[in-house]
Amino acid sequence: MNEFSRETKAIRELLRAYLLGTLPETERVGLEARLTDSEDLRARMEAERIALARLDALPRLEPGRNLAAKVMGELHARDAEAELKRSASRRRVLGYGVAVAVGLVVASTLLPSLSRSREAARRASSANTLKQIGVVLKMYANDNPGEFFPPLAPQDGVWGLDVSVLYPKYLADPKLLIDPSHPRAEAIGREMDAAMTRTPIDWAAVNRLAAESYTYLGWSATNSEELARLRDARPQQFGQRMELAQEFESDTGIYRLREGVERFYITDINNPAASASAQSGIPVMFETRSRIPGGRNVLFMDGHVGFIRYGETFPVTGETDAILGIDAGR
Repeated sequence: MNEFSRETKAIRELLRAYLLGTLPETERVGLEARLTDSEDLRARMEAERIALARLDALPRLEPGRNLAAKVMGELHARDAEAELKRSASRRRVLGYGVAVAVGLVVASTLLPSLSRSREAARRASSANTLKQIGVVLKMYANDNPGEFFPPLAPQDGVWGLDVSVLYPKYLADPKLLIDPSHPRAEAIGREMDAAMTRTPIDWAAVNRLAAESYTYLGWSATNSEELARLRDARPQQFGQRMELAQEFESDTGIYRLREGVERFYITDINNPAASASAQSGIPVMFETRSRIPGGRNVLFMDGHVGFIRYGETFPVTGETDAILGIDAGR
């Protein structure tokens, strides 16, 4: 039976049920609305009405002896047809189940790989941002007496850059300091825009927001012991007051970051290779949060960025987080 025939049969059955008074209320109301709008449907209704009237006019006949056998034969035939349809349906369901199972196996194989690829892309994006920040720090150092790197943010406990000394000469858009892969990157960007548009600019808010992405040491601490001494000195309060910084340097042997500071870490200052090697081991800035699998991108003084597994070496350790009060899970 084609689609047209099935539709015609369905309409006839609907109209007959309506005429016989067996159509449910909701369908009856819907049909009456359609009859109002459709002349063709009204014509079909009239044809069905005439057909039923003619059937009623026919004389009643006694059923033949073989009527029961015919009825039972018809029922058996319909049962067989229904069973065939159920079997076909079960086969389709089984086929669908197999397809789903195969899909799950493939997904379980590919999803970890896709997840690793996405994380590698995020890590690379953050590393690239750190490299750009490294260029900004070098530009600032080369333009300033003593070739010092920028000071720490003056807010107590904030381990981040003092963005006010970089803007706008060295850093036209402070949002460069936001890790693009940070879960709060968009929100941090909006909050930073709001802080930058205030009059005067809310540098305390800008500095804190930047520190959510990247932790800046500002000093040449190369191990946890030196970092603890640095924390206790509260260098955020030094600002640009060089006499305080120099006094702390002479007392501790921990030096504010500046070009040439690596000479304090080598024995042969006339060896260029040794100098470069020393710079490559002095951490300047690193991701505040830890990645999964655990680790952080770290910017070193020579400008390169390396990924260090959590707990592998300074400054990517739980001890560092505890000393600086970093929430590594942000």
